[in-house]
Amino acid sequence: MAWRQLGERIATITPAGLAQLLLTVGALLGLIALIWFAWGSLFPFVVGTAIAYVLLPLVNLLDRVLPRTLAVLLIMGLVAVLAAFFLSLLVPIIVRQINEAYLSLPSPDDFATYEQRLAAYLRTLPPPMRAFIIDVITQFYDQARSNVDVYLGQSVNLTIRALLGLANTVGFVLGLIVVPTWLLAVLVDQPRGRAVLDQALPPAARAEVWAVLRILDRAFSAFVRGQLFTALITGGLVYLGLDLLTQLFGLASEARYLLLLAILAGLAQLIPSIGPFLGGIPSIFFALTISPQLALAVVLLFFLVQQIISNLVAPRLERNIVDLHPAILILVVVALSQFGFWWILLATPITAVVRDLYRYAYGRFAAPPRPAGLLPGEPLPAVKAVRRRPALVYRRVTQLRQPMSEDRERGA
Repeated sequence: MAWRQLGERIATITPAGLAQLLLTVGALLGLIALIWFAWGSLFPFVVGTAIAYVLLPLVNLLDRVLPRTLAVLLIMGLVAVLAAFFLSLLVPIIVRQINEAYLSLPSPDDFATYEQRLAAYLRTLPPPMRAFIIDVITQFYDQARSNVDVYLGQSVNLTIRALLGLANTVGFVLGLIVVPTWLLAVLVDQPRGRAVLDQALPPAARAEVWAVLRILDRAFSAFVRGQLFTALITGGLVYLGLDLLTQLFGLASEARYLLLLAILAGLAQLIPSIGPFLGGIPSIFFALTISPQLALAVVLLFFLVQQIISNLVAPRLERNIVDLHPAILILVVVALSQFGFWWILLATPITAVVRDLYRYAYGRFAAPPRPAGLLPGEPLPAVKAVRRRPALVYRRVTQLRQPMSEDRERGA
């Protein structure tokens, strides 16, 4: 039965319909190739897309009471004012803290002092143990120094080349200039663009294409909004916790690095699964330079912050992003790490898209198949109850009884 239906469906394909399908597939492949080869120049538009995902719900909300153009201008103006205000406050503080952190790094004299203290301590040990420890420290120091020199040389060269190449790209500069206008056009014309795309799609493939686009939109929009919200909450909690610890330990002079450490913790939260652990490393190392007790308190602080995020914030967001066990997600992050940082950052929505595309295709080929356009996790449409007409015999008997009852009433 299914094969016969498939054959009948294929037989209905006309040359014009086949040409439209090939043109659509070719246009999509060309667009993907263009994005792939021009990725460096399109980076500002990637940032603009993330901003559009965040602002689109607010625009749709205000669109109910205001003209859409006015709603978009109002929201973008408010965002620009808030961004300028916070950047004017945060950038000088961050630059000053980075400079102070750089100046506070141990100098060669400090390393000489540490070496003298270590040598004095080693002289108190027995000769065999002292020789063994000196040999281990020497090997570790030589290996670490050679590795650090190699990695620093490579990272500095690669970073300088990437930044210079990115800044010197004409497309990147044009992107920075055009993105606000592009973002305005996207937010204003989003309903119109949806209607135009719907008309351009072949009727036979319209439901399937919209299902794929909805899967992509559902995963990436929820991920962008959820991760940004989680990063803000994490950075705020870490800043408040570190400020409290500096007051409890009487370290008011060390409070100048709190904002930088909190921002690093918030940015690391964007990396799925392993981000919370990476975000705590700078704060823990900084605390170790002061006292082991403070380092232990910082570890407890990050543990408490992650418990708050995991139990109060994450459950609300995971329902909208991806329902995968962290162990599986960690494997995906490690597997995608070989392709670059962006693949690590987008591991969660990529996993959600691949899983939902598989579930959607599996449901479409099931027996009976799921309706076209119905995404995984969405309930099946309710079947309307059909009101049955009375049986013909019942209607005939009813029609015969009505005249008989009328005759009896007349006789009475």
